[in-house]
Amino acid sequence: MLRLLVLAASLTLATPALAAEPDPDALAVGRPAPNFTLKTLNPERTKSRLFALRTLVGDDAKAKKTVVLSFAASYCEPCKRELKELAPMAADFAKHDVVLAVVIIDTEPDAIAEMKKLTVDELNLAYPVLSDRFGVLARRYQAEQLPKTVVVGPDGLVKYVATGFKKDALQKLRAQVGL
Repeated sequence: MLRLLVLAASLTLATPALAAEPDPDALAVGRPAPNFTLKTLNPERTKSRLFALRTLVGDDAKAKKTVVLSFAASYCEPCKRELKELAPMAADFAKHDVVLAVVIIDTEPDAIAEMKKLTVDELNLAYPVLSDRFGVLARRYQAEQLPKTVVVGPDGLVKYVATGFKKDALQKLRAQVGL
């Protein structure tokens, strides 16, 4: 019996532990950003009813740009503060071929209406405000912790991911997009 235990222990020590396989769907810097098309809540301002990431980034994009996605929800007070601070930065971003888009991840009609009122009516955002009313994009971009900001480079790869709203968050974002 002792020999059996010694043999089992030596096999355990000699066999390397199996490394956990990386999640192929994980959103990470250097990996391709998940493509999507979402309806805009402010088509009169953006001149477009739909926003498709593939038209802006990646090999098949007509106009290669950097895209900043800001995920927000009605229940997230830090998101609302961030949106208010992002609003005046939109013109600066546009001058440098950076497209800013807000992704509203609320799924309830009342919450979506509340965020539309804030972003479209009160803040009068000139950049796309997108509705992810089924939560598909939020899952693909792992937007569990809000606010979440993702920068996608013209090549379609994720360049930067940040969660939460910190004092220097927008300065870091500006540096990431070269402003």
